[in-house]
Amino acid sequence: MKYGVHKKMTTKSKPLTIAILFFTAIGVVTLVGCAKPELTIVHVSDMHYFSPSLIDDEDFMWKVTMESDGKDTIQSALIAQAFVDDMLKLKPDAVVITGDLTLNGEVQSHEELRELMGKLKDIGIEVYVMTGNHDVNMTAYRYTSDGVEEVPSFGSQQFEDHWWDFGYGNALSQDRWSNSYIAELNEKTWLLSVDSNTGSKGTIRKSTLDWIEENLEKAQKEGIRVVSATHQNLFVHNENFVWGYQLNNAAALIELYEKYGVEVNLSGHLHVQTIVENNGIADIAVSSLVDTPLQYGVLTISGDKLSYRTREVSDEALKAKAKEVFDECTRYKVKNELLDVSDPDAAKKMMDVAVQLNREYFLGKFSKVDEAALALWKQNEGFFAKYLVSIHEGAGARKDNRRWKN
Repeated sequence: MKYGVHKKMTTKSKPLTIAILFFTAIGVVTLVGCAKPELTIVHVSDMHYFSPSLIDDEDFMWKVTMESDGKDTIQSALIAQAFVDDMLKLKPDAVVITGDLTLNGEVQSHEELRELMGKLKDIGIEVYVMTGNHDVNMTAYRYTSDGVEEVPSFGSQQFEDHWWDFGYGNALSQDRWSNSYIAELNEKTWLLSVDSNTGSKGTIRKSTLDWIEENLEKAQKEGIRVVSATHQNLFVHNENFVWGYQLNNAAALIELYEKYGVEVNLSGHLHVQTIVENNGIADIAVSSLVDTPLQYGVLTISGDKLSYRTREVSDEALKAKAKEVFDECTRYKVKNELLDVSDPDAAKKMMDVAVQLNREYFLGKFSKVDEAALALWKQNEGFFAKYLVSIHEGAGARKDNRRWKN
């Protein structure tokens, strides 16, 4: 390294100069060390963990996968393990799971996932969970060559009891009428975990809204920043997916967040990586961990600044397989809408742009598309045609949904 010292050192001056350089170097290292973010929160959602013991026939499970949105259910346990392995290396302050921990609330899946996530708690990483619409009060199945066989699943109280030490047990406050709670992330930051799935799914009870306001008012008086988390979305992220995706009474919650200065809400449910900002609030919906590209979000809080970016699990083999599953599922769903396209070349181009746009929507970042092929889709009246146009013209207006900062 050149320090730009032009004056020749004398033997007498060397020790002093070396000492100055030595302590300067120490000072630089110390300053860099002090630059560590105040708080790092990993946001993961819709893990849809499914116990391998409940898959007796992978061929039948594959057929089920093709009817879904392309999530890699068969590899879900391996993906969850890869995520945990990455967290053991990343060592965030906290992991927030915004619902749909399991495929359909299977007791076996909950038990296995709890044991897996416990590895993070063992090294001091706090893990906070909430109920998704697939976690409680569902009919769960084992998949066999003969079809499906019903297996035990969780109710709302079982969920809270099972995951007691993953947010509920050390909560600063817990709502009496739902599985909502407030947790202290540090002395300056609280996590507000809002449950909307223990009663009418997608609706926050009036009593819960009262409890939320009481705690937000307290946080405001004490100068505490509140990070909110919901399973369903706070805002509409795609006009084709409103009912059942946005919280049914989102307006009431938005009003409270505007009143008390909540800046960010972490959500999931849609399975797509997308961000909507409105009136000073960002609703960040992270894509499903088991849909390509197998990603999660990292929210960093440093002083008054918040920033968010996505990361993908590091296991390349799992990512390659998940991409293959996802693309094949897209082709399976699209092919019926291309039956009337007589030109094979046009049909291929339409298929290619459909696969590209769908994958990029889940990724959260868009690249240039074949406009001519997209124009052909605009002439189609099927659901997938409307979906693709909504991605390109609406949801895709924000070209990169993988990053955000206030």
